Amino acid sequence: MTIRGRLLAAAILPAAMLLAVGAVAAASLGRLEAARRQHATASGVVKGAFQLTLLTYEYLQQHSERSREQWLGKHATMSIYLSEAEAARDVDQALLQSLRTTHKETGRLFRRLVGARSAGATTADEFSAPIEQRLNDQLLTRSHEMLSLASRLASGADAYMDRVFRWTGAFVLASAALCAAAVAAIALMVRRSVVKPLASLHAGLRDVGAGKLDVRLNLQPENEIGELACAFDRMAAELQTVTVSRDDLARETVRRAAAEEHLRATLRQLQERNRELEQFAWAAAHDLQEPLRKIQAFGDRLVKECAGAEGTPVQDYAERMRRGAERMSRLLNDLLVFTRVGSGGRTFGPVDLKREADQAAADLAPAIRAANARVTIGPLPEIEADADEMWLLFRSLLDNAVKFRKPGHSPEVRVTGRLCLNGERPRCVIEVSDDGIGFDPKYAGRLFAIFRRLHPADEYAGTGLGLAVCRKIAEGHDGTIEARSEAGRGATFSVTLPLKQEGKGAIAWEKPS
Repeated sequence: MTIRGRLLAAAILPAAMLLAVGAVAAASLGRLEAARRQHATASGVVKGAFQLTLLTYEYLQQHSERSREQWLGKHATMSIYLSEAEAARDVDQALLQSLRTTHKETGRLFRRLVGARSAGATTADEFSAPIEQRLNDQLLTRSHEMLSLASRLASGADAYMDRVFRWTGAFVLASAALCAAAVAAIALMVRRSVVKPLASLHAGLRDVGAGKLDVRLNLQPENEIGELACAFDRMAAELQTVTVSRDDLARETVRRAAAEEHLRATLRQLQERNRELEQFAWAAAHDLQEPLRKIQAFGDRLVKECAGAEGTPVQDYAERMRRGAERMSRLLNDLLVFTRVGSGGRTFGPVDLKREADQAAADLAPAIRAANARVTIGPLPEIEADADEMWLLFRSLLDNAVKFRKPGHSPEVRVTGRLCLNGERPRCVIEVSDDGIGFDPKYAGRLFAIFRRLHPADEYAGTGLGLAVCRKIAEGHDGTIEARSEAGRGATFSVTLPLKQEGKGAIAWEKPS
């Protein structure tokens, strides 16, 4: 299969996977909606049956006109509700039918009881008391039976909703695993079809350039790279059999030049296709965020669906899933920032560090106001650096200084700078100091490692990448960063940067007199 065909197959695979995930997601939403309606119906029936039972007891105790009217009104309301109620499962439909029958029987008994009491009060018949007592007992029995049926209906609805939630959770996990498997398959295909053959071709070209004409790649011509490898083998074989005569050497030189030109043209084509492949790989990596967004969307929907079931395991599981998805989203964004630092090249030029620090503090103004913090930025020098990375450096350090504050304390943050002109290369030292919680000095070495945290995520938010980004920026400018602190006595971060980037920038530095 050609490289173009493999790229087409790699594009069809994620599309088919997304279609399948979308179809199953639609089915999951349908089942969730049916479970929600079933739960709402069961809750309404239980509430109505309970209220009707309470009104029955109230009437039997008081025998007032008010309690009778309330009972009849509630009975009529329940009749309408039961006639309109629907159930998704056969067993729940049977329970609803039993509830309707029992409800009608309860109404008939209540009306007989009211009639018996009216007749007994009019005639003072000595036989009316036993009849009335029997009707009381039958009415209470029917009321309890109706309450029991409503409880069974609610239990079935709860169990059905629990199964639907578990099924939906399993679908989310399966979707994530499927996406990971698809990306792994695409990466394996790219490595087998492009990366390894190109590496072999590069090594063969280097050996031929060094005079080793007996080199053979022996790759199968299954795509353009394989055909190029076969052409390379033929070229090497022809070079090996060349005679030393002048005419033969001239002809061989011409053939070799043509072959090299063909090779360069083919390599240009391969480079173009490789760029297309890189663009596709970037798009595929970017699409990895789509399953995460789906997980967040389903997590938010589950939390909303569980809003009326506080304290249940289902709500706890949904909330944990939603918080985990949010943490994963923040981690992906911070990791992208970390990988992009310096990856696209740096633009060095004159940078006013005071202006970049002020801009970083202005961007963090909401967090500074929320913490009631005071940020003081002193005079800072102008150096040769990348302006965007200097802003990111100050922003990360100020954000840490405001974040790791003492509880109930308004933090004070100071940014100072000084020049160090002794030595072969003039440098400046930028210090960001705070009066926050600080840290044990024995942990100073692990602060700048990626994903390293000294505090749990539920105490102080973050992903453990901010100081790693600061170290990467400092080292990318031929500088260093270090931290000094004592637990409970604040911390000071010192960044040492050269005033001029040797061989990188566009301005010169003159030592002041």
